[in-house]
Amino acid sequence: MAAAIVVGIVAAVTIGPWVAGLLSPWPDPATYAGDPRLAACRERLPDVDHVFEMRHARWFPRYFPGWTDGQPELEVDDPALVVLSKPNAYAGMGVPRAGTPSDDPTGPSPTPELLYMMCIAVGAPDGAIVHVYGPIRFESIVPVVSE
Repeated sequence: MAAAIVVGIVAAVTIGPWVAGLLSPWPDPATYAGDPRLAACRERLPDVDHVFEMRHARWFPRYFPGWTDGQPELEVDDPALVVLSKPNAYAGMGVPRAGTPSDDPTGPSPTPELLYMMCIAVGAPDGAIVHVYGPIRFESIVPVVSE
């Protein structure tokens, strides 16, 4: 039973940011309501779902485990506001459920893969440069990172 719980927790962390948020609570988006970086990202992303700040843009691998190949625009010490859209499920792009060959028409359909649009506004609120990425997939997101 204990092994099942551990496996369930490990699997949950890798499924998506909504689950990772259970282990590292998502900041309240209202915290950033007056931030011009959020306003700039809202102009570019429909359906904003989550918002959090990175203390330093270059720390992005801490917030996005597995994302190690950085973009040059993130290789700076400036703070950055991260804005994620609500996920869009793209049927047929996911992994078939266990035990069912993907070409079996009588079996369950593939699990949809959740893809996100992401905006990262790098810099101070009054002079940030906005970058939009996506659609992209995440193994996990850690919205709160300790130094």
